[in-house]
Amino acid sequence: MIFIADRCPPLAIDALQLALSELSQTLNSYKYSMTLNTLNDLLKSKNQPSIPIPDDLIESMNQKAKQGKERLDAELKNYKNSMIKESIRVRIKLSSLLSFILYIFLFDILFYFLGYCF
Repeated sequence: MIFIADRCPPLAIDALQLALSELSQTLNSYKYSMTLNTLNDLLKSKNQPSIPIPDDLIESMNQKAKQGKERLDAELKNYKNSMIKESIRVRIKLSSLLSFILYIFLFDILFYFLGYCF
């Protein structure tokens, strides 16, 4: 809609109003504010009343975005911790497996030489 408002001046007011209604459903408060400012500038140039900035909506958008970011950061931290634990577990398992293989190899060599000597 913003693209249409930029490219087609006769439809700009309607396109920006539709864009605002869609942007109010998102968490992008910056884009909402910029679109509202553009619409208000356009309305002023046509001597129409401007639309007041809904501070409560913008604050709500920012709060929801912040909560979403905190949730995603917590999920990422938990994922990193579990991956570190899994990596340590795999290394320990691999280390014990390699130790067992080395033990078997040395045991075979010892029996080979003992069998060869007797």
